Amino acid sequence: MRTKTIGVLGAAVTVWAASHTRAECPTIDFEGLAAGTVVTNQFPGVTFSAPNNSCGGSPLIFPVIVSPLGGTSSGTRALAVQNGCPGFNPDFIRIVFAEGHSEMSFRLGPEGDFLIRAYTTPSPPAPPGVDLPFHEELISISGMTTPVHRLVTIVRPQGNMRRVEIRETDSFHEYIDDLRYRVDATPPTAVMTAPNWDACVCGIVPIQGMACDDNGAYGFDRLEYQPQSAAVTDPWTLIGQFVTPLCAGGTLYSWDTADVPHGDYKLRLTVENACGLRAQDWLEVRVQKEVPAADIRQPAANAVRAGQVVVDGSVVFPGFRQCFDHYRVQYRPVSGGAFQHVNPATPLYFDPIETDPLAVWDTASGPAAVPDGNYRIRVLTTDVCGVNSPPALRDIFVDNTPPTAEIDSPLMCAFVDGSVQILGTATDNHFDRYTLQYIGGDADTWTDIVDSETTVPVVNGTLGLWDTTGLPSCSYVIRLRVISQAITAAGDPVISDAFVTVIAGDFCPIDLDGDLDEDLADFAQFQNCFDGPMP
Repeated sequence: MRTKTIGVLGAAVTVWAASHTRAECPTIDFEGLAAGTVVTNQFPGVTFSAPNNSCGGSPLIFPVIVSPLGGTSSGTRALAVQNGCPGFNPDFIRIVFAEGHSEMSFRLGPEGDFLIRAYTTPSPPAPPGVDLPFHEELISISGMTTPVHRLVTIVRPQGNMRRVEIRETDSFHEYIDDLRYRVDATPPTAVMTAPNWDACVCGIVPIQGMACDDNGAYGFDRLEYQPQSAAVTDPWTLIGQFVTPLCAGGTLYSWDTADVPHGDYKLRLTVENACGLRAQDWLEVRVQKEVPAADIRQPAANAVRAGQVVVDGSVVFPGFRQCFDHYRVQYRPVSGGAFQHVNPATPLYFDPIETDPLAVWDTASGPAAVPDGNYRIRVLTTDVCGVNSPPALRDIFVDNTPPTAEIDSPLMCAFVDGSVQILGTATDNHFDRYTLQYIGGDADTWTDIVDSETTVPVVNGTLGLWDTTGLPSCSYVIRLRVISQAITAAGDPVISDAFVTVIAGDFCPIDLDGDLDEDLADFAQFQNCFDGPMP
């Protein structure tokens, strides 16, 4: 289990300093121990000893805390050998590390000649003579009134330095101060593997990844967030912080976004080892809480539709497609009731649409067919978090009943001449207009009986007056066309036609060929009239 640091989550924190170019572990300056304290293993990862005693006295010699005359390199405490010998002094300070290191350093003093040796083994092996140092150095320090301190650094690239021995070869007493080890030049690992870059997140967001330092002591890791629009100097908000690593990978943090406003954010994972080296990883995500409503372009409000109704428009997430999950197109009567899918076979649509058909509703046949009436279309967008958009609504009229087109007079095959009154019915629940036309004789295309389209419906009344004066004696077809406001999927209006065939012209006398003789030739002329254009 990872161990959290104590603090207030969600608090703003200051911006981190620039990345380190070099960092070292904490320095042991011995200031926390009283003078005279015997030092063996008070500090993690290192053991101190003073192996030889050639001067008699106590059977064991130990490193102890001293306050050297003239001061130390830092503070007032240093580590020295207990009881020294006058003259030749065989005693020395031995430092043994619990694990191998690639670098260590210390301050050496006071004046004198010192032999420094470093080994890869923690203690001399048997037989004697096998244990050879990989580093051996003779250091001379001089200073008459004030002790001179020398920084000694030993590097072992192989990382297996385990033991260092410091011996003064003259009659004075060695001491060391400001010991540093576990110097780690390799940054730790900071990796976020989930969510993905530009992911859409909501609720409790698991942040997956790794926070580890596999070749040194761990320090801490922390996760913070900041709006993407924030300035470089703006503070970050702390999500959490741990002082134990997660090297196997898994859930680093659980980010509760309940109080985080909708928007685009940067996530920053910072991992620092005990030596102060830092590594960072970044993510950009959107905290998704607002779903844009769809746009319905067609049908227009209060449009009248027949048959298949094409719902056209846009369902998009501008700039953040990954937040989109699906949309629905539904209907119900305007008066109320539950919404139904316009296409039960495809209740959900999983591709965003921009200015194109969203769905097709067959109002005349199939499982979504409905009686004529006033209906409300609804388009709902749903994001990956299950949040719905505000509904996009459009009220329309469904009218699948064709218009009524009836000609009551004149009757079929009637003989007419002069001014002919045309009676009948031209009406519809969503009436738009009607036309009254004829074809035949010299008219080989439909010709208006009434000069303009009529926008007033007629029920059992006069549709128009047809002046047949001057028309050649022949058969004619009268057409009544009633046009509804209802539009089909192809964009065409719904129409109904009624036809009546009549014979028009002056039929008395019946000398049709003008030879002043009424005979079969005249009948043939009459019969030829029926060979003219027909509807």
